[in-house]
Amino acid sequence: MLFLSDKFFLRFVAILIILFFLGGAAMAAVSAIPYDLIKSKMDLLAGGGSSTLFTADLYGQICLRLRFFGGAAVLFALFLYVAKKKTALYFRAVADSAGGLMKAIKKYPLRQALRREAVYHTALIILIAVAALVRIYFLDQPIKFDEAGSYLYSSGRPFFMIASYYATPNNHILHTLLMRCSYLIFGGALWAVRLPAFLFGLLLVPATYAVVRRLSNGRAALLTAALVASSSFLIGYSVNARGYTMMFFFFLCVLYLGTYLIRGGNSLIQLLLAFFAALGFYTIPVMLYPFSIVVCWLFLFAVLNKNRARRYRDLKQLFTSLLLTFFMTMVLYLPVF
Repeated sequence: MLFLSDKFFLRFVAILIILFFLGGAAMAAVSAIPYDLIKSKMDLLAGGGSSTLFTADLYGQICLRLRFFGGAAVLFALFLYVAKKKTALYFRAVADSAGGLMKAIKKYPLRQALRREAVYHTALIILIAVAALVRIYFLDQPIKFDEAGSYLYSSGRPFFMIASYYATPNNHILHTLLMRCSYLIFGGALWAVRLPAFLFGLLLVPATYAVVRRLSNGRAALLTAALVASSSFLIGYSVNARGYTMMFFFFLCVLYLGTYLIRGGNSLIQLLLAFFAALGFYTIPVMLYPFSIVVCWLFLFAVLNKNRARRYRDLKQLFTSLLLTFFMTMVLYLPVF
């Protein structure tokens, strides 16, 4: 990514500033529209009836939130303007890290690595196949109450409603969006409704192997992957049209990236860790628990480091990842708020 000039990143930051400023101004402008005007339009959409649910109190709450987030967006745009050079340098560092990663992938002796651990990789493929067969066997079991509720009251709505309607925590938003895509493509069969949970449940096996292999050795990784493949609880979640397997997968991604963060890391690792954490939060807010485990681990690793320079570096990277996670999660949940 070294061919990208500094002007490119400054222009990119300038575009972000304009988008956040205009978005905030638009939210503030919408909140200034009179209730009677909005109510009349809502009554027309109600098919000649009256939109009884759209009350003045509800509109007042919506306007208050619009003003709050509109003001926050404008303030963030001002912050970006003040720190535009540092922000551009950060994006430059991310791009350089991505370029370095691509070069490392090209130079990596993949064939030699595959030959060196061919036994483990063969065993892993067999484990994934067995895990898939077991989960397929249970894929057509009778639908459960929670997944039926997700299908009837969440995924049956338009996409913009799925992303904004959160009356109960039953709506695992990211999973619900994928579930709707699945049954729109493949039809309303039970296996199609459960397909996203099934696929992510299957991905848990290689993801677990990758994390444990990173932390330990091939034998420990294979044993842990076998436990995940054969776990009755994880098999059940893999054939349950809910977002639990997705959240678990994103947790493993965060944990895997955390192993790189404690060994130096870079801006790209920070951004990716925050991205997968935000996806976990967007699936189910209880991602807070597994994410807190990773944060505590990274924090303790940094604090207990006797090297002051490395301690400062690790704490700075962790803090940056936390800020990015919070920001991305808030942006994803903005339609709900």
